[in-house]
Amino acid sequence: MATLVDIAVSAAINILSAFIFLLAFAILRIQPFNDRVYFPKWYLKGLRSSASHSGAFVRRVVNLDFRSYIRFLNWMPEALKMPEPELIDHAGLDSAVYLRIYLMGLKIFVPIAFLAWAVLVPVNYTNDTLKIAQLVSNVTASDIDKLSISNVPLKSQRFWTHIVMAYAFTFWTCRVLLKEYEKVASMRLQFLSAEGRRPDQFTVLVRNVPPDPDESVSELVEHFFLVNHPHHYLTHQNGHLFVLSLVYCVNIYCWGDLWEMVLDIKYTSYFLDKLSVATHPSVSSFGLNSKGLGKGLVMEEAKCGSHMVY
Repeated sequence: MATLVDIAVSAAINILSAFIFLLAFAILRIQPFNDRVYFPKWYLKGLRSSASHSGAFVRRVVNLDFRSYIRFLNWMPEALKMPEPELIDHAGLDSAVYLRIYLMGLKIFVPIAFLAWAVLVPVNYTNDTLKIAQLVSNVTASDIDKLSISNVPLKSQRFWTHIVMAYAFTFWTCRVLLKEYEKVASMRLQFLSAEGRRPDQFTVLVRNVPPDPDESVSELVEHFFLVNHPHHYLTHQNGHLFVLSLVYCVNIYCWGDLWEMVLDIKYTSYFLDKLSVATHPSVSSFGLNSKGLGKGLVMEEAKCGSHMVY
């Protein structure tokens, strides 16, 4: 049987481990190299951009601002105080649901703990079953065991208290879960409707389709959905063909970027050569400043060249 010291040691280890992991997370999230991991939505919205490649390498990897390490846990009270719609807009639906999970745990276990200590603990502790068993049968038991159901004698009427409380705990847990699931489902529908319709919201991924000697994979999938979901099925697409077309498009895009870069380098070198000739002191015409005229001609030609390339 576990003693009070064993429980205290186990609790201390768990609390210390949780604090260490929280500290590591809080420090890692403020490092520049983790920006896109912890703040991807900020980059998608344009609220934050990638660090410049110029400058010291250490500053692009490690946060050297000592003030950020002093207030690195300030985000926790701010996140808890933030209204739910604002939190969803700021960090996404997953973050709001994650906080609701913690609140749901408090809603479930705080009343259960209160009832257990107010009803079950006195019912269990006011018996002498374990004390008598230690004297008669040499049973090993600690003081913490007197709070458990093992201290209730066999066929005692006090077991009815445990039965009633078990049903009460189960009812309360199921009720809180049902209300929370309904709320989260409503939040998800509102979030999806606010984001606009996208094909991925109505797409199902089908994998490991068994081979059929009479039908192809495409025909087999279409037949299955037409039979089982005739009012919802629209079309399907072979994932292998999609991947091949995607690879083909990516290759074309990469080659296009390569040739665009090559042409850009060629045009740049060409304009620089003309600029060096046009700004030479020996070049003068129509009584104008030779350098100003040369630069103007080159800039106009650069605009034309840029328009042709892009």
